[in-house]
This record gives sequence, structure tokens and C-alpha cells, in this order.
Amino acid sequence: MTSEDPQADPSDAPVAMAAAQFIRALRGADAIDRITRVEATLMAVEADGLFAAERTLTRLWPADAGAAPAHEVIWMRPSGEGASMKLAAFDASGKVLLRRCYPVVAQKAGAAGHE
Repeated sequence: MTSEDPQADPSDAPVAMAAAQFIRALRGADAIDRITRVEATLMAVEADGLFAAERTLTRLWPADAGAAPAHEVIWMRPSGEGASMKLAAFDASGKVLLRRCYPVVAQKAGAAGHE
């Protein structure tokens, strides 16, 4: 998420950073043009990050890579692992092109929630 992004929501920052890192890794692996589906599993105490993940996966997708692929976002409460976002990209045959896990800083108590 960059400061020049007029649609950026500060509460999206943790998952947006994870999504941006994942997209950079996809570019580095030269796989971005073969992706047909992205799966994100958000391990967080609060469900607010789920909405942020949904927004950022589409918003941060690079315009030069074509339309954002289909994506699914799954929310799970952490069980000892801590807050994280696991991302996986698949090609048309269902083959995993890249799978990564990023730590996600938990939202502070009292932070604004999803409207």
C-alpha cells in the first residue's frame, strides 16, 4: 500500500503489506501472468482483516498483469501460531505456483471496524 493510493484505508495496512509482498514475489517468480486463482487464509483474532484482505487483493493487483484473478479469503482464529496471512496462487490446472506466509500485526483494541 502506498501513500499515493487514494483508496488506501489505514486499517488495511497489515494485510495490504502482505498482499504487496506476495505480488512482488509472484513477479519475481515470473508467475503473475499464469495465475487464475489466489487463496488467502487470514489467521487473526478479529474478522476485520478479512474485509481488508478482500479489498486489497483486487486493489493492489498490477494493472499491467491484466484483471485480478478469482480469489477466496478464509478467516481462521489463530491457534498458537499468531496472526498471519497465508497466500497461495494457482494456475488454470490447479497447480500451486507460489505459496507464502506473512505475519500480520493485530489491530489494536478500539480500532475502527468494518462498516
